[in-house]
Amino acid sequence: MIMTQISTEESRGVISVRNSLKAAVVLLSIILVLIVVNYSSVLNYTANKESAEQTARIEGEQLGNYFFIPETYGYEDKIVFTFVLRDPKYAADYYATYEIKEDGNTIESANSKLYENVTFENAIFIEIPRKSSSVYELEIMINDEEGNKVHQSGITLRS
Repeated sequence: MIMTQISTEESRGVISVRNSLKAAVVLLSIILVLIVVNYSSVLNYTANKESAEQTARIEGEQLGNYFFIPETYGYEDKIVFTFVLRDPKYAADYYATYEIKEDGNTIESANSKLYENVTFENAIFIEIPRKSSSVYELEIMINDEEGNKVHQSGITLRS
């Protein structure tokens, strides 16, 4: 009877160890699946040809009257730079001086280009064609009707 009791306790211990090993294998399998899924999503993000890196430099701290929020939209075939008014009360005509470079070469520029009736809904926008492997740079300054600088920024977009 004592022998049977010991062997029953031993078999319970073996079953307990087996269950612990099964649980550990299941847990490791889940962890491995999560690692593989996470790694593949990182590879997909870095290999995606549609992704781009944008670096912006905005000189708003020096301007007491900083009116615009710059936004950049990159599409497969074009880039759209927009400058949206921070506050609808600043709706007016504005003049933009800008230079856009593609791989270091100027592809478009303007000197005091008039944008009439700029409102919150009718933002300043500049659209250019896009090549997939190029680097684009925009330097822009926006003045109000009295010639006051109300926005200045630089944006670099790497495809």
